[in-house]
Amino acid sequence: MKGISLSAGLAQYSAWRTQVQSAVAEYRDWLRTENLSDLQTHNQLEQILTTLRDDHIRVAFVAEFSRGKTELINAIFFGHLRRRILPSGIGRTTMCPTELMYDPDQPPSVRLLPIETRAQNTPMHDFRADVKAWREVKLNPDDPKQISQSLTHLTDILHVTPEQAKRLDLPVMDETGDESNQLGMVEIPRWRHALINLPHPLLEQGLVILDTPGLNAIGAEPDLTINQLGSAHAVVFILGTDTGVTKSDLELWKKHIYLDDHEANSKSRLAVLNKIDTLQDDLKQEQQIQLEIKSQVNRTAEILHLDPKNVFPLSAQQGLLGKAKGDAALYASSRVADLEQALASRIVPSKLEIVRSRIDSELGNILDSGNALLTKRLGDVDEHISDMQQLRAKNTEVVDHIMAKAQREKELLERNMQRFQSIRSIFTRQSNALFSSLSMDGLHREIAATKLLMSNCLTTLTIQRCINDFFASILRSIDQAIDQADEISSLCTKVYQEFEDEHGLGQVRPRPLNLGRYRQQVLRLERKHSDFKSTGRLFLREQMSITNRFYDTVGTVTKLIYMKAAKDASDWSKSLMLPLETQVREHHGQLRRRVESVKRIHNAADTVDERLEELELNKAGISDQRDEMRKLSDQVRLSLYNKPGTDQAENELRNSVAARNTKNSPPQTHSGEQSENEVLAVSTSTMRP
Repeated sequence: MKGISLSAGLAQYSAWRTQVQSAVAEYRDWLRTENLSDLQTHNQLEQILTTLRDDHIRVAFVAEFSRGKTELINAIFFGHLRRRILPSGIGRTTMCPTELMYDPDQPPSVRLLPIETRAQNTPMHDFRADVKAWREVKLNPDDPKQISQSLTHLTDILHVTPEQAKRLDLPVMDETGDESNQLGMVEIPRWRHALINLPHPLLEQGLVILDTPGLNAIGAEPDLTINQLGSAHAVVFILGTDTGVTKSDLELWKKHIYLDDHEANSKSRLAVLNKIDTLQDDLKQEQQIQLEIKSQVNRTAEILHLDPKNVFPLSAQQGLLGKAKGDAALYASSRVADLEQALASRIVPSKLEIVRSRIDSELGNILDSGNALLTKRLGDVDEHISDMQQLRAKNTEVVDHIMAKAQREKELLERNMQRFQSIRSIFTRQSNALFSSLSMDGLHREIAATKLLMSNCLTTLTIQRCINDFFASILRSIDQAIDQADEISSLCTKVYQEFEDEHGLGQVRPRPLNLGRYRQQVLRLERKHSDFKSTGRLFLREQMSITNRFYDTVGTVTKLIYMKAAKDASDWSKSLMLPLETQVREHHGQLRRRVESVKRIHNAADTVDERLEELELNKAGISDQRDEMRKLSDQVRLSLYNKPGTDQAENELRNSVAARNTKNSPPQTHSGEQSENEVLAVSTSTMRP
């Protein structure tokens, strides 16, 4: 996507999602039409489609006050409206963290959460679903002037006493460092958070913009640090060319934006040196000015530990003016297009790879299991045909041989099913241990106990120890869950291998459960909240404020991590044995039909030729089904790996698909017999208590 605009990049990504969604939906509908889909497979496919429908790309713009952050957002996203949509000017403008998105199911509006809600000790995340807590102002998407006027609410302030500000856990220092003004009052934002729902070409394609005003705003709402900045696919950090990296800039960068992962920084952390137009000087040659800009870029990159390619000098004001006036030369000189292209060339491919990897992992078992099922069905039909061909002469010895063979296979299958039932009990115990490690009840007890201990601590050292112990306990629980998942996966792999070896079932392996990413999230959460362990800061806060902040931020985010991990574990455990159960059911059905055919022919109730004709027709139908399934499966895979902006998938994938189709020829299989009730008991149960 080198050289592509952000609008074009998002459009291509949106088209790619639509293409994959269409292919998956067609595969789902075909399975249902052919009666090849069970409830679990259907639910998995629906979940994949939901992921594709609700997917978003988040870009956060972060800066201290007066860096031109809001002007830059206006220039990139609203310049075509030929006016400032978000309030922008000298000094403080946007006073509260603001999200811009588009939900077609909701009316265009700006929802504002009053600052007084901070006194309720309720995390901001919990307020999102509480409609009554917000003040809503309707927006007219066809009237840019009305939108602009309505959004001036983002600049609303209140004047309160220092005591009132402290009760809301807000800083009482103003920009000059004074405790209060002449009337003994301090200035605070009127709103805690703003949600703007607005139809916009980029927002309609899944872009979400987060506008965060300064260190104090992030410090006052730590929930932003984890849930918003932490989930952003790119963070644009705006600095002033005239000021460079100030002390407060650096504190904001190190504490809330910079990542320990160097590769992640290179892809998702961008710095902007705004206001390069202030360097214009009639007494300087253009070459001198460009050297100054380059020097400032290198100096900024060194301080922030970034590649200079990740630092973008520009003029947001000139960019907005150039777009508003339709002045291409002015817009080009602003260099805003460089930032747009960087966002398109980095975050869009990065996001695409994340979604592609997740969906590919979830789809892998579904596609492979479907193909293995029909391949097994074809193999069983071939063996049935072989039996019938041996019965043409209705030789008693041949009949006895076939019946004895079926009996041996039946006995072997029954023995293995007995073992399978005992293995299921082990699986149940291990699954219970896995779910217990990620238990929400256990987490609630841990959070409550930590909060109680913190409220009774008398020294900063004991508070620090409580927080250390909390994170250590959470990490131990996740490590236990990882160990349990590995044991379960190993057990299931062994069971699959045994049934494959002894009964010719298809080559399908259970996918692993990745809980490591949730462990990394907890580690990042611990690092993000290292300020709780800072002795200097702890002395400056009231004990209850520290405890409540811990509960509201760390506790809330940990709950979200646990909920996601537990859901992944539950979905994983439900799907582990499903392919095996489906194939066992198929194997039993084919075996039963073979035995019945032999008995009918032996009793002269049927003829071999008639039965062979039926089997050949059945085989042709199954073969057609398998061909169609492979076609639809390949269509899903090819759409998943299509390059956005092109209609042709990567040749490498096409070759791998061809190789896989060649490899998956119908294998020679064995048959056996088992009571239908036993098979149904296995096939309709799930591998989870």
